[in-house]
Amino acid sequence: MTGDELRRRRAKNLLLPDGREVRTDRDAGHWIEARGFCPLGRTDDLSVPSISDADAGGGSWEVSDSAWGWKETLPEARACLYTKFFRGGGTFIAWDYLPYFYVLYATGRSTADDYAAGLLSRTERRLLEMVEEAGPIDSRELWRRFKKEFPGPRSRLLTALTQSQRTFRLTVCGGSLEGWSVHRWDLLGRQVPGSLLDGLPLPDEAREKLLLKYVENAVACPLAEPARAFHWERPVARGVIDRLTGRGHLRIAADVAGIRGDVLLLP
Repeated sequence: MTGDELRRRRAKNLLLPDGREVRTDRDAGHWIEARGFCPLGRTDDLSVPSISDADAGGGSWEVSDSAWGWKETLPEARACLYTKFFRGGGTFIAWDYLPYFYVLYATGRSTADDYAAGLLSRTERRLLEMVEEAGPIDSRELWRRFKKEFPGPRSRLLTALTQSQRTFRLTVCGGSLEGWSVHRWDLLGRQVPGSLLDGLPLPDEAREKLLLKYVENAVACPLAEPARAFHWERPVARGVIDRLTGRGHLRIAADVAGIRGDVLLLP
């Protein structure tokens, strides 16, 4: 694959499946469905496209103006999930792909059970209890309640919010776009459509699905990149790659289109 071919194929991935540009909320929802998952903002160390890359309105900022709104409007319409994942930053996940993330990163147990098992801090436990009692709840009201029990810097709340998103316990479910946007929060289980999280896939299947979609979205990427993106240990990542290459679903090439070292591609 030449550099020109790589750029052409990546540019195609910024369009909707029918070749149209992404301009409206509806377009953005359909594009996320096609991509499976994507970061909110433009990234230099991930080969997969972000929703800001796909935004035809564009702009010079890392996060485009339209994408800044989509992180509120799309979850409010339940078009997809918006949470923290890639690089600890904003990430959209299509509903079809949520089970693959959930089985790998969530415990699927109650707040009380996870706290008893030492998997939650006291601040995380109380945050989740507050959201369970009052959610959907906006960030301002959540902070008002939180600081009564945990006086001190707001960073304590932000840390608990981030961790609760990474473990798929808590999610954004809309928000205000006036001024600096403000999220509304709810328990993930109350926002997921229907019985989506019933009958979850096995972890090996989930990793294979995520890796194949990552490579499809990236077109070509360094061998070690998906492991970093998904927080997989090297032996685990190597096992997924070996299984997929052994079945002919994935291939490894060297120094492709200016990407140094071993590169992952679809057949």
